[in-house]
Amino acid sequence: MSQVEIVTGVSLSSLTSSVPQQLSVNWQQGHQRTQILILIQRHHRQKFEGHAASLSLKHPCWSLFYRPRKEVDEIQGHGLDPKTASFMFLDVALEDLGKWVGPLSKDDWLREELIITPSEGADNYDSTKWTMFRDPWLEQIEVLPLQTAPLEIVAKAWLTIPTDTNVANHVPSASTVNSDPVSGVGVTSDSAFAGKLADLTHSFVAGDAGEPAVASAPVIPTTAAP
Repeated sequence: MSQVEIVTGVSLSSLTSSVPQQLSVNWQQGHQRTQILILIQRHHRQKFEGHAASLSLKHPCWSLFYRPRKEVDEIQGHGLDPKTASFMFLDVALEDLGKWVGPLSKDDWLREELIITPSEGADNYDSTKWTMFRDPWLEQIEVLPLQTAPLEIVAKAWLTIPTDTNVANHVPSASTVNSDPVSGVGVTSDSAFAGKLADLTHSFVAGDAGEPAVASAPVIPTTAAP
């Protein structure tokens, strides 16, 4: 089993800071992480909310979903009908990436890159390049205009803690938590996927805390601190 916590009122950025601090000694220092966008059909969202719980992950991962509102027309102008899609932003350890996206690749999901840029009247933030896995039934999009920088989107998040991590004292601060144990189905790690995907464009090294930074070069995993 994996422990899945539904945390409200958080962002990828805030979880990047709070989860390592609150897991304390149960957070493995030095491992590398990456953030990617999973573009799924909207009616498949529920399936993906608990996807990580079915995987034998080594490190915690978290994700949140964003529903465009003010940006709908702009996104449609770039070729995708946002009413048919759900935008899932995922933060996962690079070591676990192959396990997470391996099933998608085997189902012919498309690995692409897109630029996330401010939409009209949006907060002022820098455009960034993201790696995306897209359901082949959805239209391709190369530029995604958003009202808020993806790392700063505040929403409900799904935080998955591996079974061998002690979560007894883990309660993310300044948020509401609904803990839901989810039965997991063990899967075999496919290291080939991690190798193929090691050049993801949006990555950072996990420490006590810290801000993610865009990586323009391939990410090479380093030995984690004991």
